[in-house]
Amino acid sequence: MASILAALSFLSPWMLVGASLAALPIVAHILGRGARRRIVFPTIRMLSESVASTSKLYRLRRWLLLALRCLAVFLIVVAFARPRWFHHPVPTEDLERGAGVVLLLDASASMNQEVEGTPLFHAARALAERVLDSLRLGEDRVGLIYAAAVPTAALPEMTLDHEAIRRELKLFRPTAQRGNFMAAIARASDLLRPHNGPRRLVILSDMQDRNWRGIGSGDLSGLSLPEGTAVIIIPVGDTDGTNIAMSRSRSIPARPLVNQTFQLQVQVTNYSPQASEVVVEATVDDVSVGQRNVMLQPWVSSEVSFETTIDRPGAHKVTFSIAQDKLAADNRAFLNVEAVNRLAVAVVSDDNPHEPGTSGYFLLRALAPRGDMGDELAVYHIEGAALDFGRIADAEAVFISDVGRLGEPAISGLRMYLHRGGGVMFFCGDGAVRENLEALRQAETKSEILPWVPQAPRNLTAIGGFIRLSEQQWDTDILTGFDEQSREALCRVRFFRTFSTDTPSTGARNILSFVDGSPAVSSQSVGSGKLILCNFSPSLEGSELGKYGGFVAMTHAFFHHIRSARQEETETFAGSDLLVRVRGSAADASQPWTALGPDGRVLPFELTEQVAAQFVHIREAHSPGFYEIRRGGTMERRAVNVNPLESDLRRISPKVLQQQLAGGSSALTIHDSRQVGPALEIRGQPMWHLFFLVAMAALALELGLLCIWKQ
Repeated sequence: MASILAALSFLSPWMLVGASLAALPIVAHILGRGARRRIVFPTIRMLSESVASTSKLYRLRRWLLLALRCLAVFLIVVAFARPRWFHHPVPTEDLERGAGVVLLLDASASMNQEVEGTPLFHAARALAERVLDSLRLGEDRVGLIYAAAVPTAALPEMTLDHEAIRRELKLFRPTAQRGNFMAAIARASDLLRPHNGPRRLVILSDMQDRNWRGIGSGDLSGLSLPEGTAVIIIPVGDTDGTNIAMSRSRSIPARPLVNQTFQLQVQVTNYSPQASEVVVEATVDDVSVGQRNVMLQPWVSSEVSFETTIDRPGAHKVTFSIAQDKLAADNRAFLNVEAVNRLAVAVVSDDNPHEPGTSGYFLLRALAPRGDMGDELAVYHIEGAALDFGRIADAEAVFISDVGRLGEPAISGLRMYLHRGGGVMFFCGDGAVRENLEALRQAETKSEILPWVPQAPRNLTAIGGFIRLSEQQWDTDILTGFDEQSREALCRVRFFRTFSTDTPSTGARNILSFVDGSPAVSSQSVGSGKLILCNFSPSLEGSELGKYGGFVAMTHAFFHHIRSARQEETETFAGSDLLVRVRGSAADASQPWTALGPDGRVLPFELTEQVAAQFVHIREAHSPGFYEIRRGGTMERRAVNVNPLESDLRRISPKVLQQQLAGGSSALTIHDSRQVGPALEIRGQPMWHLFFLVAMAALALELGLLCIWKQ
């Protein structure tokens, strides 16, 4: 028998046959109505009273008593039919089948927050226990999913062993990761789909707005749940927690020189409606480098800076910390800083760098004027055919001039290098300029990579001419070190070979122009890095620039411009994959690599190669902290942090969530965790006692009315 009144079902519907008993009061009423009895009328007064007793009021009373008796009989019969109330229609044939229930626990970092001194996940475990208490042992199957960055199931399939689930719940601890609810619900669907019977997905979460906003694309059908699955969401906790969080730590520059002052920065955010003062401390290799007091306004972020030095080369652990608050997971931020004695710079050219007059010759001497350890930059030369990502991955900047046709490893290596924050300066001189730049432009699919595209070459020497830099359009933001006299000297330099250009791209930044208005030096941001395109070559055939002392200052100014955009590594958050480029020495080649987590435990990893470089791939860096890759005397270190999206503890309102997940074949209920009684009613809420109470009330009313009317 299908459900009745959409949400009311009967476990014993055959008892409704007894509703025919409601006809007995009606029969009695009819029989009593036709009865005749002799009345002796002693007086006219008594006759008048008899007429009054059969008046309209008397008949109305009889009809009212009849209705109360019929109602009482009907309600008693319905009570024996064992009615149950369901929030959603349920086929009666499913009521006695074993249910399939999947508990989905929010295991994200925000579940570590404390409410009145108690971690929120303790309340989640207690609510999950209440759900288990609502189920039938030996009949209902249960599954358990942890919604972390990569959701996992406690058991591979649903089980009748409820005690096994209880044991898993006792071991439950949230992660420091961001919850992936779409993937977790998909995993729950896999567990529910084989079950033949009522299906329930019970989600216990702190309802963090940033985790839930947009999930399901506005329709429960988008969550890929089996048809007819009822979704019950039980919010854990009932307040929006305030929180102070740290994120986006970095060093400026990313690779500082040994014994030179550099900056450490971290962002501190106040996720609360009240202003708050916080003390931020920074340590390098567990030694404090200072504290800063910061006053944070509501919902405002602030950059906190520390100046320090490092006295030896290599990787160094930097930790920023604040005092304990409701969410401890984001009270620390980690950063790996690699200090170096000299900064590596690559010069890519196909000419002889030792032959005076070539572009390679001038670039090497401009970048490293002394040619010894006294130079800040350690410059090395690469031929175009040998260029790949592995050769430039550690370079602070790459200068390219007068190269032949670059192959696919070189083009993809340059693109990867730029997106990882590297800086490239490309001189348009001899060689396959247009072919190489067009290949680079074709390889970049995300955004524009060139500030402009070179067209036809212009050889001004063929007509005995030349062109000079404009005196009016200097970008002083980059060339701040050039005084008026230096600019005038550079503007006297003659350029013999340039290229005509097309229209500059939207994001291009023109730094220098020629006197005819054509671009001489332009910059374009690419990912985290920058590409500078120069419409000339420093070789003697291209210009006189290489002979002037101003070329040294110019190359160093451009080096610092493109280097400033370089980041140490792409920031890695807990729960995501960690990819570390490794460089092993020949002496250690016979020894295996070892990966260690923040707690010092050995981790599994995969050794892969990408664009002529070797990487250690750690799947799911579970916890924030420092990860080390070792082989013999070689060591690489990377920092992993909490995703800043987990720090905003504001909750999504049930009304918004209901609107967001409306529709689809699955029904949604948001359960009040403070409600007494079973946390989950698989087989509905028994209603028989309410029907008995109303029936007794109807009979009591009938008796009361009879007593009143007899008086």
